[in-house]
Amino acid sequence: MAHDTQYFLAALTALSRGQIRQAGQRYTPGIDPNAPNLRIESLFTAIENVACGTGARARFQSVLDEFSEAWERAKGCSQRPDVLQQRADDARDFLSPMMKRLRARDAAAGDEWADLLSKIESELLADIEHWRAEEVRLQPADRATGYSTEYNSIRGNMNAIGRCLAIVRDEKDYTQSPAFKALFDPQLLISGEWGTGKTHLLCDVAQDRIGRSQATVIVLAKNFGCSVVEEICSQIETGQTAAEVFDRLEELACETPDRAVVILDGVNEGPRREWREAITRLQALIADCPNLG
Repeated sequence: MAHDTQYFLAALTALSRGQIRQAGQRYTPGIDPNAPNLRIESLFTAIENVACGTGARARFQSVLDEFSEAWERAKGCSQRPDVLQQRADDARDFLSPMMKRLRARDAAAGDEWADLLSKIESELLADIEHWRAEEVRLQPADRATGYSTEYNSIRGNMNAIGRCLAIVRDEKDYTQSPAFKALFDPQLLISGEWGTGKTHLLCDVAQDRIGRSQATVIVLAKNFGCSVVEEICSQIETGQTAAEVFDRLEELACETPDRAVVILDGVNEGPRREWREAITRLQALIADCPNLG
């Protein structure tokens, strides 16, 4: 079984590398390092989220770590530190089950993450309001000059709590983004003018994933024109139906930390009718496979 898996992964890699070689002048990283390439942080995040694996988890972990560091400085300023600490612990404990549920395309896991963030935000806002009330209680002269020890202490407390609040609100905004949606609905459309670096980016992504032995298929639409899906699948495994090939891909991805990813480049460059039909079929095939994106 392990031999079959390695053989199948090698077939995916051979197809993808062959396609990358045929990208021509649009993918020449070793020849022209200044060639157009989309370098947009939110786009890279969205691509990682399609895979819903180690990269996506690392991003959540970094947010939790950033909050923990800020909270250590702000804990002494809170009126209900034990409650807030429990909220933060709940968020950290939710990370692993959330990743499993998101990979299974459970959108409710994202809603629960946003709800945990809202509970933390509510506690932090209560602390901010407390310290604003304390600031109002100061003598007018103290508030005007801003030099009293008590005033400076209050402002310091508000700043410490405010840093925690900013982290939480940034993460709440992220839960409303298209990049976050890709975690549980792993479909991503990248559009743009010719020559902006779309092919370069996608080939970079494919090369990086292949280098980490992650199941990846990249195809250039210009290379497939008739029975598109069958032609692609025949280059992976001959004598197998498209459904059988995608079932194998799903089985392979089940054993890996990331989803398998299918990348289609330049769909406007292939025969229009054939590729419209192919995209509809590919979406249907992937819809039945939660470990594919």
